[in-house]
This record gives sequence, structure tokens and C-alpha cells, in this order.
Amino acid sequence: MADAGSSGPPPPEPPPPPLPQPPSPRPEDRLEAKGKRTPWAPLQPTDAMLGLLFVFFGLLVAGGVVLSLISREPDQTLVALIPQGLIFIGVPLAIAARRVPSRPWRVIGYVPFRAFDLLWVLLALVVQIVATVLFVAIFFEPQQDTILEDVNFNETTLAAAATVFLVVIAAPITEETLFRGLFFGALRSRAPFWVAAGVSGVLFGAVHLGSGDVAVAGLLSLLGVILAGLYEKTRSLGPPILLHMVNNVVAIIPLLNG
Repeated sequence: MADAGSSGPPPPEPPPPPLPQPPSPRPEDRLEAKGKRTPWAPLQPTDAMLGLLFVFFGLLVAGGVVLSLISREPDQTLVALIPQGLIFIGVPLAIAARRVPSRPWRVIGYVPFRAFDLLWVLLALVVQIVATVLFVAIFFEPQQDTILEDVNFNETTLAAAATVFLVVIAAPITEETLFRGLFFGALRSRAPFWVAAGVSGVLFGAVHLGSGDVAVAGLLSLLGVILAGLYEKTRSLGPPILLHMVNNVVAIIPLLNG
């Protein structure tokens, strides 16, 4: 006979509490996890358009200030290159910091590269030489006026030393930061390589229209595509900067020996 005080089977145990979910990875965490595979991953195509606007208006303001203060060449151009370089580096870093607050320089390609990547630099240099020869043979030899021609390299002057530094060191670093680090990287995050490389290369060539003819812009646009390919292959801005430096050294050697 059943016990009158029995209340039936015991109630089921409550389910265990759900395990805490890990927080969603931040953009910088995803970048760190991927390493050098896609340094431009956090960027978006809109960042390229935003950067282009900031650079354009920044150069207008800086150019106006320099023109109002200095009228003699080549001092005017040399001084103008200083705010230009700051803009070319500052704008990409500021935009990258909006996407990745921690170590934003990694987003625009400032990550280590392997010693093996130097072979890609050498291969890209060969491709550039062949492309230049074919370009000149098919079209015509570009004509470009640069500040190099306005500086007397036969004398040891501050202007000559500053020109060598700006052309060989500063220009490759600043221009690669903007055109490959920001423009190519932001476009490449959503577009195929040839689209991103082509657009950033044309912008790179167009910037030099003020000092040369259409052939100069075309040849430098082609160089921009080669530099973008080097960045794509090595996933670091170091190799394109090195190739850019070699290109500028080749341009300045005849004047140093003149």
C-alpha cells in the first residue's frame, strides 16, 4: 500500500546555465589572427574615397600656404614636399585608426616581411624594366620636369642634400603609404586585384601629371600596378617601398654624376 505522504516522483533537475559566449572579435583581433595574409582586411572602399577627399583639400591648403610664403624655386617645391608627406602619411593612419584603434599602421601594410620577399622585389624590378622598355618602344619617351633639375648637385648644398633625402627616402615611404597602403588596400578589401591595382595606379600616375606629360602619367600608372602586385604578393609595404626607392635612385644618379 502506497504511503499517503508520498508526492510522486521527484521533479526534474533544472537545466545547467548556458555557458558564457566569448566576445565578438574586434577588427584588430581578426587582423592579428590572420597575420600578414590580409593587412588591409579592416579597410573599406569608402575609406579610399574619404582619404582622397582629405588629401585633395589638405594639399590645397598646404600649397596655398607655401605659395604665400615662398616664391623662389626650388625652395618652394622642396618646402611644399614636407606638408605633402605629412598628409600622405597622416591621412591613411587616421583612417586606419578609425577601423583599428590598436596599431593602425599594420592595416596600411607596416608589417614585417620575410627575407625571401626580396626576391619578389628583384623580380618586380625586372618586370618594371621590361615594361618601361616596351612602353617607350610602343608610345614615346616620357618628358618630366622635376625639382632635381633645379638643384645644383655639383656643389654641396643643403638644398641638394634635402632633395636627395626627399626623393630617395621620403617620397617612396609617403607615396606608398597613401597609394598602396590606403587606396589599394581599401579597394582590394572588396574588389578584385586588377580593379584595385588599376584604380590606385591611375591615381598614382595622375598625381605626377603636374611635372610631366601623359606618357609620364601612363608609365607611373604602370609602375603603380607593379608596386600593388608586390604588395599583394608579400602582404607588406616594405617591398614596394624598396622598389620605389630603387626607381628613384636610378632617376637621380645621372644628376649626381653630372
